[in-house]
Amino acid sequence: MTTMSIFASLAPVALRTEARSELLKAAALVPIGGLLTSTLLTLVFVPAIYAIFDDMEDSLGD
Repeated sequence: MTTMSIFASLAPVALRTEARSELLKAAALVPIGGLLTSTLLTLVFVPAIYAIFDDMEDSLGD
C-alpha cells in the first residue's frame, strides 16, 4: 500500500516533460524503481526461494 501511494505521488513528477525538469525526473524515478524492485523481490523471489528450499528438504528425507 505504501509503495502504491508513493508511486502515485511521484508518477506526475516522473512523467513531467517540461523544460529543465531533468533533475526532478531523475529524483522521482530512483525511488519508484527501488520500491518496485524491492516489492517484486519480496513478493516473488523470497517465496520462490522458500519453496525451493522446502522441496530440497523434502527430497533429502526428513
